[in-house]
Amino acid sequence: MARKSTIIKHIMNYYSDLESQRPEGVWAKKRERFTNIQDANAWFVGLMLDKNQLAERAWEGGEHLVHTHFDDANNMWKAIYRTHLGTLRHICNKGFYGKAYALGVSNPKFPEDLKNSAKLIVNRYDGDVTNVWKYIRAGNIDELYDRLIEFPGIGDALARMGQFILVRTYGVGGGEANKSKMRIKPDVHVRRVAYRTGLISTQKVSLATKELDSLQLESPADFDLAIWDIGRKYCKPKNPHCGECPINKVCAKFLE
Repeated sequence: MARKSTIIKHIMNYYSDLESQRPEGVWAKKRERFTNIQDANAWFVGLMLDKNQLAERAWEGGEHLVHTHFDDANNMWKAIYRTHLGTLRHICNKGFYGKAYALGVSNPKFPEDLKNSAKLIVNRYDGDVTNVWKYIRAGNIDELYDRLIEFPGIGDALARMGQFILVRTYGVGGGEANKSKMRIKPDVHVRRVAYRTGLISTQKVSLATKELDSLQLESPADFDLAIWDIGRKYCKPKNPHCGECPINKVCAKFLE
């Protein structure tokens, strides 16, 4: 456990470096709002798309779908809910510069997930996606996770990520005060770094999630951001940049 504590310390030192690079810090200091409803809609669609593809493509896809195909709608989610599934499939599969918004195994499911999510937003949240998180009380971030995971296509990992972003970046549910209450998102980058360093013994999602949760971190949200960033920038699936990695001195793979 002493070695794991050393690895965690190095990862958290990297987090401190990340935070120092942003004048306002990583966490929202006050509750922030989306500038308009279409920004919130685009964020939510991007969240749904952020699996089986690069994050940049997913978030760009969310903005593109909203502003290209539903920007003129008085209420986007009502428009999606009323759109024939065949028409929605065509938009989802050909509407992103002639290509599909969702890739991989998510592709055939995305149109129906989008339509069913629209139904939930219309019927339960009065057609306003911001109502999913707008009235979450301080400290009640579990309710935020529970709401997100109810949406078709948003499983455990995306619900955790959505919770992280809303709490960290937008101050939902009390923001920074809830650092210790969130759980690590078992993202592929997170699992890869944790496995290579020796923090966990497997990259299998279900088992890795349990091992990550057992680390008893003071701030899982900060740890998650740091280890994810290391995975994205240095700990590549192939040809990792071990020599440049900020935690190579404690990494089992680098020290082999």
